[in-house]
Amino acid sequence: MSQRTGAEGSLGQRMRRALERRRRPGPIQPSKTFRRSLMMNPLRRAIFSELSNRPGLPSGELARTLRTSRANINWHLDKLVRARFLSRIKLGGRWAYFPTNLLSDEELPLFSVLGNPVTKMGYLAVCQRPGASQDKLSKALGLSRQDLMWHLGKLSVAGLITTVLDGRFRRYSPSSLFDERAREHAKRIGRFKGALLSALKEDGTSPSIIKSLSSSLLLRMASGEGSCVLEVVTDPYYYILKPRESAKKLTRQEK
Repeated sequence: MSQRTGAEGSLGQRMRRALERRRRPGPIQPSKTFRRSLMMNPLRRAIFSELSNRPGLPSGELARTLRTSRANINWHLDKLVRARFLSRIKLGGRWAYFPTNLLSDEELPLFSVLGNPVTKMGYLAVCQRPGASQDKLSKALGLSRQDLMWHLGKLSVAGLITTVLDGRFRRYSPSSLFDERAREHAKRIGRFKGALLSALKEDGTSPSIIKSLSSSLLLRMASGEGSCVLEVVTDPYYYILKPRESAKKLTRQEK
C-alpha cells in the first residue's frame, strides 16, 4: 500500500511539475520593431551623408574619402540600396550612388562630372571668369593646356559650359543648365525631406529635426541602441558652390 501510494505520489508530482513548466512564460522573443536599425550604423550614416553632399560618387571614391576598404563600402552600399535609402545607376560603365528621391536620373550625370575635384575647380574658374580664354584658365588653375582641355571637354559634354571662337582663341562661359536644374531641384526638397523621415521611421528609429535649412537637414535619431545625429545635404547644388571646410565647421557648431 505504501509502495503504491509512493508511486502515485511520485507520478502526481511529475505531472504537477510538467503542468507548471507549460504555464511558465518562455523567454520573450525580440520584436521586429526593435531589430537593429540600418542607419544606426556609423559608417552607413557617413556614406549616406557623403552621398547627399556629393551624389554620384562611385564606391572606390567613397572608400578613399571614408578611409576604409572598397569591399567594406560595397557591402554597406548593397544594404542601403536594398533598404531603398540609396539608389544607383550606371554611368560610364560604373555604378554611381545617390540618396533615393534626392535627384532625378537626368540630374545625376551633372554631379558625376562635378564629382571630380579638378573638373569642379575648372567649372568654378569658368563661372568666376566668364569669357576667359584657355590660357587664362590654365594659369589660374595651374594646369597644363592638355589637362585643362580634358576637364573642359567633360564640362562641355555635360552642357555646363559653352565655347565661343574669338579669332585664334576659345573663350569659355557657364551655361544656364546648372541654374535651371538648381531651381527645379529646389521645388523637390520638401518631398525629399518627408520621404527620408518616413524611411527612417520604417527603419526603426525615431527621427526628430534639430535644424532644417533650405540646403541641409540635421536630425537626431533614437532607437533601443541609443541616439545619434545625421546631417543630410538637401540641396547639393548649393554645396557645389560652397567650400567644403565651411560646411564641416557649420556641422560641428550645430551639433
